[in-house]
Amino acid sequence: MPAPATTEIRDISDLFLPQAAAAMHDAIVNADGNEVFFGAVLNDQALVSYIEVLARGNRTSVPVLINASLEFDLVIHNHPTGNLTPSDADVGIASELGNAGVGFVIIDSAVSAVYVVVPPLVTPKAQKINIPDALYLFTDDGDLKKLLPKYEYRHEQTVMAERVLESFNENKHLIVEAGTGVGKSLAYLVPALLWVKVNKGRIVISTNTINLQQQIIMKDIPDVVQALAPDVKYVLVKGRGNYVCIRKVKAFIKKEENVLDFDIKSEEEEFIRSIDEWLSRTSDGSVSDLASRPKSQFWELVQSEGDSCTKMSCASYADCFYYKMRKRINAAQILVVNHHILCADLSIHAQTGGRYSFLPRYEKVVIDEAHNFEESASAYFGTDGSRNAVMKNLNYLYQRRGTKQFGYIWSMRRIIERDTNTALQTAKDFLELVDRTFMGDHAHARDTVERVAKDFLSYCREYITGTSEHGYRFRVSEAFAKTEHWQLGSTILRGLVSALNALVNTAELVKTRFTDIAREYQIEHTQITNGADIYIGRLRSLVSGLNAAVDWQPDEYIRWFEVFLSRKGALYLNWHLTPVEVASYLDKHLYSRFESVVLTSATLSIDSSFDFFSERLGLTRILPERFIAEQLASPYDYHNHARLYIATDVDEPVGSGFIGDIVRYVKQAMTITRGRCFALFTSFATLSAVYNKTRDDLAAMGVNVLTQSGTLHRNTLLETFRASANNILFGVDSFWEGVDVVGEHLEMIIIPKIPFVVPTDPITEARQEYIEANGGNAFIDYITPLAVIKFKQGFGRLIRSKTDRGVVLLLDKRMLTKNYGVKFRRSLPDVPVVSGSINDIMNDMSSFFGA
Repeated sequence: MPAPATTEIRDISDLFLPQAAAAMHDAIVNADGNEVFFGAVLNDQALVSYIEVLARGNRTSVPVLINASLEFDLVIHNHPTGNLTPSDADVGIASELGNAGVGFVIIDSAVSAVYVVVPPLVTPKAQKINIPDALYLFTDDGDLKKLLPKYEYRHEQTVMAERVLESFNENKHLIVEAGTGVGKSLAYLVPALLWVKVNKGRIVISTNTINLQQQIIMKDIPDVVQALAPDVKYVLVKGRGNYVCIRKVKAFIKKEENVLDFDIKSEEEEFIRSIDEWLSRTSDGSVSDLASRPKSQFWELVQSEGDSCTKMSCASYADCFYYKMRKRINAAQILVVNHHILCADLSIHAQTGGRYSFLPRYEKVVIDEAHNFEESASAYFGTDGSRNAVMKNLNYLYQRRGTKQFGYIWSMRRIIERDTNTALQTAKDFLELVDRTFMGDHAHARDTVERVAKDFLSYCREYITGTSEHGYRFRVSEAFAKTEHWQLGSTILRGLVSALNALVNTAELVKTRFTDIAREYQIEHTQITNGADIYIGRLRSLVSGLNAAVDWQPDEYIRWFEVFLSRKGALYLNWHLTPVEVASYLDKHLYSRFESVVLTSATLSIDSSFDFFSERLGLTRILPERFIAEQLASPYDYHNHARLYIATDVDEPVGSGFIGDIVRYVKQAMTITRGRCFALFTSFATLSAVYNKTRDDLAAMGVNVLTQSGTLHRNTLLETFRASANNILFGVDSFWEGVDVVGEHLEMIIIPKIPFVVPTDPITEARQEYIEANGGNAFIDYITPLAVIKFKQGFGRLIRSKTDRGVVLLLDKRMLTKNYGVKFRRSLPDVPVVSGSINDIMNDMSSFFGA
């Protein structure tokens, strides 16, 4: 907590810009001179430049919103009496805010004087880390060797740590490729720890996969903190939806009025009761603390949500797991997040002009697994909607099953119907509004959703060429938007927009009328109206997104749709708006906002160049003097411990004999390794075909075949694979990266096909057009680099320690026959390449393994 200020009363101009002081004065006048709490943002001169009203009260009390205050630099509170001496309540509030780095001051209602109870936290000029001293920690005589039992010196790791330190000290951005075995997490964690220790600042570390997050938060950071800076606090930041809402659980258990009118099935009720029992045992109240992950539709019943949260007015606020997490976040100096949470913070900060953020203020960012960051940013900065989401929100407003009726609007109707104080005509008019207008619009909206989904599927079958493995995925380009075909498709979807808009407007009217009646006749209504507000708002957002997807505009978004039937026959209709590029957004809201951004991964370069990655993520827009680049090869001995085999006697991937060739090679390869293999595919169709043609013969060899096309979860498959050495695992996308199998259980990677993205995928197609329109070559500048990065990731599954040995078998001869094959081979570690027929390859492979 910052040191307390002196008791001197200062002039308002010492701390506030004139426009901020004037805005506060107006707000106090509008509150009739009563108490008002403000949140304030400081400018670069540590003067208040922006204020926002947080809460209003009477002359003796105010409903203070502590957590809302945490988004600001300073909280301001007026004393109507003119006596600026802090009360006991003021001191308590100031203490809690001060511990979170937020200042607290008291002003008079005339806004002429200010008493600083806790000064705003003004970040001093950052101190530089002594680089030689820091690098000494990595030597054989340094503290890491002394304090970490398994630590071993790696030259490449020390070089990376030096570059990170330069980035932090000089306020520069850094891109660093660190090959497998460099130990990149330690190379950025030690500099991060030293920097926050000296500067009392905060650093965010972002990853893409849960596996890396768990490694960092459970092992790497605790080891380094214990060794170098025991006082530094760190925390894993999870999204709000990961936490249980105690209020929701208790409301269901007590069967409170506002939840009685929901259709809770016996299985769901049993789940909620089990969660109620779990509340007394859980350490952090997050879904990951459960013994097994529940169905998503079950967890949604009890998860914490921002728009339904009652904050400090909640009876369970003191015990709230989410707000306990928020306090830990505000106290921590190192925040470990996933890419989605980092993007959420960037988005909120951008949309509010810097007034709000999801995360507390931080100065530096480390983005690990940065090769995935464009995909994460694209997904977050776009808009998505679906038929299922619409139906779920419609059901929250009203649903009928047999003779039973449920939902927020039905609850409103029931309350007014039962209330004996409401005037008869008032009640009659309200019931008529619900029964005739709302029920009619709701039924029409539900019917329209179902009809439109079916009609749009029929439309796709007739007019959309090409299908995915499960249905239709297509883009509404500028040219397609002008066709008669899309006029037919858009007309179908506009019918849904119209029906939902009518329903939303009617629901809003019902809610407003109910609120007016409830206030007039003193009926408790807050929870019901707030609940209705949530789902009306969500429906409105879904309609807005659908409308934007239907109507093509010359903006930066890709508009695309998915229509498909599940294996069980369920019909899905999804719509998306995805940014065509995120480089300009990241330049403005990431690199321009933070002093240092470190981007690292084992797979960032193409043929020793960072040009592709830099262009895609906006690093080319940064001034050269603010940018550092470093490429560090893996310290592992690939030359002696690995081979890359490229088959030449195979059909082209589009050829009729390609599946048979894969089957032939898989069977022959397994006679040598008897399992110990990942087979990495680019499509479920090819995987399933090969699996069906090999499983019996492989089983006869004693090879256990695991497949991602079955019912087993990815983690279960991986645990089973690690448990014995006779497994071959057929996997797709999620096994190409983020999977670590050390030792003899994995000695072969079979890659049937170079992992080019599908060129007709809506996002890929649009980005190709964008590149071509700007003078580039889409295949050379986009498609090939993406495939190189993906191939490097798959290749990287093989050697995970300095003692590992193994081979990669590629069944795509284009690596040798096409010009682009050189880029792939030059982007790999120093591994011997052997090409030839199946006999040539198997003979060499037998020699390599000593078979």
